[in-house]
Amino acid sequence: MSSARSASENQLTGPPSLGLGLNYTHLSNIKFDSSLNALDLNLKNNSFGFAAQIGADIEIAKNLVLSIDIKRVQIKTTVSSAGKDIGEFKVDPLLVGVGLGMRF
Repeated sequence: MSSARSASENQLTGPPSLGLGLNYTHLSNIKFDSSLNALDLNLKNNSFGFAAQIGADIEIAKNLVLSIDIKRVQIKTTVSSAGKDIGEFKVDPLLVGVGLGMRF
């Protein structure tokens, strides 16, 4: 007896999920191009921002799920030159995740 499923038999293991929250990012190993050394640039290492997510788990076999999610996060930190704040650095990435999970 085979337990393999066709693609049409795969199903969501629950309702899709939506999430809103906060994002904390720790920036490390910050390096600027050596041509900018004279500016003595630096970034603050910590950033807090909003985060949003949508995702779903799809059962592909007994106790095995394919997890898919899309996240949008805000990352913003202060740029300084020679110890004086000169502006902000903003990044708003769209993150796509796909993973395999096992339910116990």
